Amino acid sequence: MRVGIFSGKLTKLHAEVLVVSCFEDVRPLRGLAGEVDWLYGGIFSNLLMQGKVTGRLGEILLLATQQKMQASKVILAGLGSSGSYEYTDFRLIAKKIAEAMMGLQARECAVELLAPPTRSLDPTLLMESFLKGMEEMKKLEPFDLTFVVKDGEKARALQQRIKNGSYVWSNPYSLARSEHD
Repeated sequence: MRVGIFSGKLTKLHAEVLVVSCFEDVRPLRGLAGEVDWLYGGIFSNLLMQGKVTGRLGEILLLATQQKMQASKVILAGLGSSGSYEYTDFRLIAKKIAEAMMGLQARECAVELLAPPTRSLDPTLLMESFLKGMEEMKKLEPFDLTFVVKDGEKARALQQRIKNGSYVWSNPYSLARSEHD
């Protein structure tokens, strides 16, 4: 799996699948989910208001983009409650995304690193948690994975963790400690 970082406009992002996410208790939608929702005339907001999508942890919704973006498919991933969201939840999301990627036979995926609005989670640990979840999917075919980070400074810091398309792990015990804090 080749890993990269993207920090730019949504319309400039090249990926076969774009993964955006939402919390079940945060409205309006934030981050890329809000941008995609706006671009598609409130499609996610309408589904949320109708109760067809809730944002609960592990919920997955697939949207075909109809060529409005340079990603052919968008997955909306539910992150659960923002108050209880932890790094291990992103590991679970990674497994769900990996299953979807296998089902779609996709070779490129871009994933937004979204933290709860009321808490500050370390983007490095979020990224590592997601990668660990992907590693746990033993049958996963190799693909390119891009993490989308809107904050340019955080994106540069995360880019320093990547050498020749491979992720350079930080302290191997950092994620284990954060899961128990």
